Amino acid sequence: MTITTRRLTYEDLLETPDDRNRYEIIDGELIVSPAPRISHQRAAFNLASMLRLYVLEHRLGEVFIAPLDIKLSEHDIVEPDILFVSDSRRSIVEDAFITEAPDLVVEVLSPSSRNRDRGPKMALYERSGVSEYWLADPDAASVTVYSATDGTFRIVSPDGDGRTGSLVVPGFLIDPAEIFAISS
Repeated sequence: MTITTRRLTYEDLLETPDDRNRYEIIDGELIVSPAPRISHQRAAFNLASMLRLYVLEHRLGEVFIAPLDIKLSEHDIVEPDILFVSDSRRSIVEDAFITEAPDLVVEVLSPSSRNRDRGPKMALYERSGVSEYWLADPDAASVTVYSATDGTFRIVSPDGDGRTGSLVVPGFLIDPAEIFAISS
C-alpha cells in the first residue's frame, strides 16, 4: 500500500502555532526546531550586530535576523538566523517575507540543526542562488564561510589572523574571537 503525502507550502506554514519553535519547510516537508540555546543566541546576536553596523556604515543594504521567512520556492520556506540583502536587490524584501535567495545567509549551528544546516539547507541555499553562506559553530568557536563560484559553494580561507573576509559584504572581516566572546 502506498501512502501519498502532499508537499507543504507557505500557506501551510502560516497555520503552525506560535509556540517558540522554529518552523521551516524544506522540499515540502515540515521541519520543527526547538528554541535555541544561550550560546546560539549570543553568537547570532554578536554577529548580526557587527554585520548590521558595518552594513549601515557603508550603506550596503539591509541585515535581518530570525524570525523572518525566505520563500525560495512554493515548497521551500526557510528561516535563517541572519541574512543580508544588498541595496541593489531590495525589491526581494516584502512585508511578510523575503521573496528570493538573499545575498548572504548565516546559520548558527545547534545540536538540533547541525546536520540539516550542513546538509539539506546548505544544498538548498546553493541551488537557490545564495551568494555566500556562513556557518557559525558555537561549540568550536569558528565560522566557516562558503562563497558561490559557478553555482557551487567553496570555502573561503581565513587570513593569518584567523579572520575571514566576506566577498558579498566588501571589507567586512569575520573574527570568531569577537563573535563568540562572552560579555562580563
